[in-house]
Amino acid sequence: MSNVVKFTTNNVPAGLNSMYVRVEEDVLTQGVRSVLYSGVATVNGNAIEVNIGENGVVGNGAIVSADNYTSGGAAFKAVYGHTVIEAGGGVVPVLKTYDTVVGVGDSITAGEYDLSGGQYDNPYRGINFRTGAQYGTTLFQMIENVTDFTSQAEGRTLFIVRAGINDCNTYLSAGGVGDGDAGSVLAWSDLSPSDQELTLNRYRQLISLLQEVGDVALSTITYCDAKGQLLPLPDKGRYLHSGSWNDNTTVPLCQELTPDWFNLETGRPILDYYQVTYDNPNSLDSDNLHFYDDRTFIVPEGLGYSDGPGSYTIREETLKQLGENTTMSPTPFDNSRYADRILVNIGRGNGLDGRPSFQRWANNLTVSSANELYENLQSYNGATSISMQVNFSSNGSLRTNLFTEEQVWDEGAGDTNCCSSGIGSNSSGNHIIEFNGLTKGTVSVVGIDSSEGNGSFYDPTARTVFEIVDDNGLRTIEVGSSINGQSVTIQDCIANVDFDSSINGFLSIRPTPSTGSTYGSLNAICIDLE
Repeated sequence: MSNVVKFTTNNVPAGLNSMYVRVEEDVLTQGVRSVLYSGVATVNGNAIEVNIGENGVVGNGAIVSADNYTSGGAAFKAVYGHTVIEAGGGVVPVLKTYDTVVGVGDSITAGEYDLSGGQYDNPYRGINFRTGAQYGTTLFQMIENVTDFTSQAEGRTLFIVRAGINDCNTYLSAGGVGDGDAGSVLAWSDLSPSDQELTLNRYRQLISLLQEVGDVALSTITYCDAKGQLLPLPDKGRYLHSGSWNDNTTVPLCQELTPDWFNLETGRPILDYYQVTYDNPNSLDSDNLHFYDDRTFIVPEGLGYSDGPGSYTIREETLKQLGENTTMSPTPFDNSRYADRILVNIGRGNGLDGRPSFQRWANNLTVSSANELYENLQSYNGATSISMQVNFSSNGSLRTNLFTEEQVWDEGAGDTNCCSSGIGSNSSGNHIIEFNGLTKGTVSVVGIDSSEGNGSFYDPTARTVFEIVDDNGLRTIEVGSSINGQSVTIQDCIANVDFDSSINGFLSIRPTPSTGSTYGSLNAICIDLE
C-alpha cells in the first residue's frame, strides 16, 4: 500500500533532479530511530516525495536527511532537520516541543543555568531549565558522571552539550589561560593523532549516552582569550585554541551526530556559542575564560545591593535559538497576537537603582512630583517613538525593599525586581502616568504596597484601583496591593486591560486607593502592542 510523504528543502541547486534521501521516524525505540525510507528520490523544484510504506508512521514527526548525492555537476549539501512531513502529500512544518532543557557542560554551563533572581526556579516560557554541571569537569568526567545530567530529564528533554573547554585548555593552553600564564597557545593540529582520536571518541560516547534519554544538541565551546594572547591578534586567534578545537570537533560532530541542530547555511552548529562570544569578547571575565561578570545589570557602588545574574550573552543566545528552533516562544509575549513589549519599572532612589528589572531592555524610571517626560521608550525590539509623561500633584509615597525574592518571576509586570519598589498615592494625591504614540494591545499594571517577610506583614485591606483611559474612555479595575507569598502572590495583584489607542495614541493610568485602603500603589507597567 502506498503511503506517500512530501517535504520541501531549501537551497536546492539548479539542475538537481534527484538525490539520496533518508527518512527516519522521530521517535527513539531502545535508542534507535526506525528508518522509513532510504534511497534515491526525484526532486521536483524544491519538493521531494517518497513512499514510506504501508506501516510507515510520521505522526510524531520525522527526520529527513539528504546528502552526498551529485546530479548534473551540482553537489547537494546535507539537508537535516526538516520535520515538515505529513502522510498524504501535505506539507506541515513541525517544531519539537520540550518540557525540559538540560545544560551539559562545566563551570561555564553552571554559570548560565544556576541563576540567582528566580528566573529558572519555575518553568521559563513553559520549559524547565536545569543542569548538573560541575566546575572543572572534562569530557571523561562527564561520561563517568553522566547521571548528573540524565537525572535532570523530565518529560521530553533536550540536552544542550557545550562540553570540552577544559580538555581544550589542557591540550592547547597548558599552564593556564590567565594573563601572563607561561607557555604557548596551540591549535588542534598540534595534538597527536591519538589524542585527537581519543577526544572525538569521548564526544561520541557522551552524546550516545545522552541520546538514550532524550534529544541532543551539540554546540560549539565558547571563545577563550587564552593567556591573554589571542585578543590582540588581528583575527583574535580564530584558528588557535577553542576556534581550531571547534572546527575539528563540535562542528563536524554536530552535523554527524545531532544534525537537527546543524545550520546548513553557516556550516556550523545552530548553537554556536563560539561565534557569539568571539563577536562579543567584552562578555569575557578578566580570567579570559568565564562569563560570570557578564551581568544582566550592574548596581552602582555603595548601595548594598547585589549585581544581576552573569552569563547574559550566552544565555540570551540559548533562548534565541530555542525560540527559533523549538515550540518555545521566541518572545516574552504571545507573538501570535502581539508584536512588541514595553516594560516600565516605576520608583525612585536606591530601591529602584539597586534592583532594576531583570530585562536589560526595560525602562527603569525615577518619578517624582515634577512633570517629567520620557521620550523614545525602549521596547523588546529596540527604541520606539512612544513617550511617557508623569503628571504628579506631589511626590508619591515611596515603597522600597519589598520582599518579592521568593515570588514566581515572569518577564512582564511580574518581574520580582520591578515589584520590589514603587510609589503610593493617597486619596488626596493625583498621580497620573500618560503614554503617547500607542496603538492597541494589553496593558498590565501592578502595585505592591506591602509584603510578608523581612520584618513586614501582609495587609489584606490594601487594595488599588487603577483608572485607565484610552480612546474608549475611562475604565477601572481593582486588585490587591499586598502579598503573603503563599495564597496571595504578585500575580494576584496584576491588573490586565485590553486598550485601544489607535485614534489618539493616548493611554493614561492612575493608581488610587480602594475604599478602606490608605494608598493606591504602582510598581510596574507592561504594555504588549499588537
